[in-house]
Amino acid sequence: MKRRDAKPRLLFVTGTDTGVGKTLFSVCLLRFLRESGVRAVGLKPFCSGDRSDAKLLRHESSGSPPLELVNPYFCPIPVAPGVLPRPGYAIPSLSEVVRRIRAAAEGYDFALVEGVGGLFAPITPRLFVLDLIAALKCSAVLVSPDRLGTINHTILSFRALTQRKIPLHKIVMMKNFRAEPSQERNSSFISEHIAPESVIGFPKISRWPALKPVGGRDERFLKKTLATFLPMDIFSPRRC
Repeated sequence: MKRRDAKPRLLFVTGTDTGVGKTLFSVCLLRFLRESGVRAVGLKPFCSGDRSDAKLLRHESSGSPPLELVNPYFCPIPVAPGVLPRPGYAIPSLSEVVRRIRAAAEGYDFALVEGVGGLFAPITPRLFVLDLIAALKCSAVLVSPDRLGTINHTILSFRALTQRKIPLHKIVMMKNFRAEPSQERNSSFISEHIAPESVIGFPKISRWPALKPVGGRDERFLKKTLATFLPMDIFSPRRC
């Protein structure tokens, strides 16, 4: 049994850009954990334009926490949060954001924190997503799209994480994109240049709420893939 005061595991899901599949991956992982008996919560501290991503994370979290806990900082203007905050918006300090994330994770075995945009998307006029990951002192999953241009964006993002000494848990390449010639070599080429790290392909998934594999894969394949993104002791948390 896990003690009540045991700290939850924290995993940050970042991406090479916006629209690359961070939320799709995150909700699949949360559902897998919840169905496996793990108390898991998805957090998206910053949202811009709308809160649809945060609402999906909330729906897939154990206990359906309040939206304000999942997404405490919201800007209705569809730009990076640090570029054009709304009038009257109180710009948070890095310590405040970290405190709110850790407080929101209390009571859970696992907390998944999804970023906004890529590593250098500004969350305040002076802070980037990369700064937040470093301050949280947690490992990261880097999500990249299997499409033209991903080699440049993925390797740059990998090097940025490495330079900040942020532990990289996995690089996941999302397959939910239209077929094109670059997909024949994207994964293998990136793997060759970031060794000993590797790229794990994430299968094509149908839209929420189904979240089913498409293209001939079955659900066992999806669950096996999801299990590789977590240490097995999350399913039987160690005493702290």
